[in-house]
Amino acid sequence: MEIEKKMTIAAPREKVWAMLLDPNVMGACVPGMESIDVISDTEYLVSIHVKMSFISARFKVRTFVVETRRPEYLKSEGKGEDSSLTSSLKHTSEVFLTELGPNETEFRTIVNVELLGRLGSFGMNMVKTKADRMWDDFGRKLAERITGEIQPEPATTNKTPSTAEDESTSEDQTGAGGADKGSLMSRMRSVFGSSS
Repeated sequence: MEIEKKMTIAAPREKVWAMLLDPNVMGACVPGMESIDVISDTEYLVSIHVKMSFISARFKVRTFVVETRRPEYLKSEGKGEDSSLTSSLKHTSEVFLTELGPNETEFRTIVNVELLGRLGSFGMNMVKTKADRMWDDFGRKLAERITGEIQPEPATTNKTPSTAEDESTSEDQTGAGGADKGSLMSRMRSVFGSSS
């Protein structure tokens, strides 16, 4: 099965290329990626989780970078298997980076995937639908990484409301204290009369 996809990234081609060669960045962007072990600059052992319908598989995929032409082309090949499902896969991936402008790059990829075993029994339409979803997730995460527009962690955003609540509580307590003080002065005037 051959899948061809492309997207435009708002970044210089050299920056996109550097990210492409960074296993930590790619590992964080690929959907289902659980771990990536760097064997060498051109060899990686990847653990990836794939779920289709009611079947879930974890593949150990050994991937090799077999050709590069900086900063425009990269080709990789790999194969792996999930012993629990007696499923296996082989893939060949090509990435083409085209400079569209000083800060704009077209990212195009052609992936040939061969699925065998239980996962390979799914129809072509279901496999392509899954691939489309994975590509959309990958594109969004890669763009966020490259442009630096990664969303803040929930823990960070939750600190602001609690701080505001603390300040509000402090103001309420101060206001209550002022009201008590004013009430006390009124009672003292009614008992002792005004000093003036």
